[in-house]
Amino acid sequence: MEVPDVVPDEHPRLADVPLRSVRGPPVPHQRTGDIAFALVADGLILWGLVDLGHYLYDRTGLGVFGEPLLLGLATLARVAVLVAVATLVWVPIRVKIGFSPRLTRIAQPVVQVLASFPANVLFPLAVWFFIKNA
Repeated sequence: MEVPDVVPDEHPRLADVPLRSVRGPPVPHQRTGDIAFALVADGLILWGLVDLGHYLYDRTGLGVFGEPLLLGLATLARVAVLVAVATLVWVPIRVKIGFSPRLTRIAQPVVQVLASFPANVLFPLAVWFFIKNA
């Protein structure tokens, strides 16, 4: 016995109803309000930034930003050098482990255990190591 797809006097299934937008296209006055709000908010932010610049210039001078900028650049240089050195050291080791089934069986459990600890958990151990060996 064959069941018909749609029974007369029955509401259509939800899957048979085409999707349509609830809101419809934006009304022009809504868009105008959005633009006006954005302009006011941007103006207030710009005014605050200019006022902050005047305050810093009057109170401390802009020279106070030189030392932190240089220290930040020094930190960036240290991090870039360490990333480069770590890449040069560890990429060949990882490739060697990846191509060797024997090394993979040995290294995989160790790597999985070490990967479960966040890096900042190891900081106290690293500090202790460097202090002890200094």
